[in-house]
Amino acid sequence: MRRYLAALESERKGGKRRLADSIANRILKIDELLVTADPLSRLHLTQERIDLHGEQIRYANGASDDVSSLEKQFIKVARSYADRLGISYSAWRQVGVDPEVLERCGIVRNGARQTGAPGAAAAALPVEVAEQTELPVDDVKPMRRTRAKED
Repeated sequence: MRRYLAALESERKGGKRRLADSIANRILKIDELLVTADPLSRLHLTQERIDLHGEQIRYANGASDDVSSLEKQFIKVARSYADRLGISYSAWRQVGVDPEVLERCGIVRNGARQTGAPGAAAAALPVEVAEQTELPVDDVKPMRRTRAKED
């Protein structure tokens, strides 16, 4: 997922040089964060640093992943990833994923989400039902708490 999105971004922003710079900057930031990180954060930051260092070496050797192979991997997992995290079609488009790729993933533009996705229950209610569930607040009396008496 991350490598495909990074490849798309590098194509848009000027290629490998910009991506190599952003990797180097992130590694420097991770080095700063490692000094004060708690043990669990240190673990995650260390793994991210290892991954970035590997990418840095691949780009330096000219063996970076080509976008088409990354796209195939992206297509396999993007739908379940989007459903699980509630990522919309619009969000994918705003980060540069082509509409054709999203279509092949099964991510549709109409905004309908799969059952279980965040917001699915609210989106499934027709407007008439939502209007019927509104309660009048004019007749509401404040509740008073009473304390239980101790013996």
